[in-house]
Amino acid sequence: MFMSTRSTPLRSGRLMKALILVFPGSNSGQITMNSGISFEVRETSLGMALIAINARGVCGIYLGEDPMGLMTELRNDFPTAELEPAVDGQREIVARVLACVRNPLEPFDFPLDIRGGDFEQMIWASIRLCPPGKTLSPAAIAQLIGASPEASTNVEQVCRRNKLAVAVPCHRVVSSDGTLSICRWGENIQRALLAIEQDSRFISKTGGH
Repeated sequence: MFMSTRSTPLRSGRLMKALILVFPGSNSGQITMNSGISFEVRETSLGMALIAINARGVCGIYLGEDPMGLMTELRNDFPTAELEPAVDGQREIVARVLACVRNPLEPFDFPLDIRGGDFEQMIWASIRLCPPGKTLSPAAIAQLIGASPEASTNVEQVCRRNKLAVAVPCHRVVSSDGTLSICRWGENIQRALLAIEQDSRFISKTGGH
């Protein structure tokens, strides 16, 4: 069970203001689960990527090895949505998402539809405030949102339900003992993403190629 939002200061403070800036218009009640979703599956250096788009923006970025497995995850996350292949007008957004997967220093200049309650949104906002090349522990995230240390387990559970790889960079959440066991997309992809970010930070600072 998640902590009650009434037991922590989730509706006030600087982080809530940051949440509003990071996730403008994010509200799980503003779009129905029956809305249509367009999707496209592309091959990347990390394996396969499935990009899902609805009327409000990108609602899913799934990473893995098996396209059918990614489709199953999309269906499980949006069980009543009508799924259809992406059309030409949406493939520009797909290309922009893939550019961010390849290089996390690329700007996320496309709309996101991120659904969840206050506790989930605060966790995802905290993760997005973590810069590329850095990591956070679940305990550190709990502290950031004003929750008790016992909330670390709940933080981990929320990370494992993240639907938006890289855009909500749950790969930057690392267990206190250093193990890579929290990212939804698995240890190999998490390790690869962290390595990309380290390289990207070096390239950015030195101007190298």
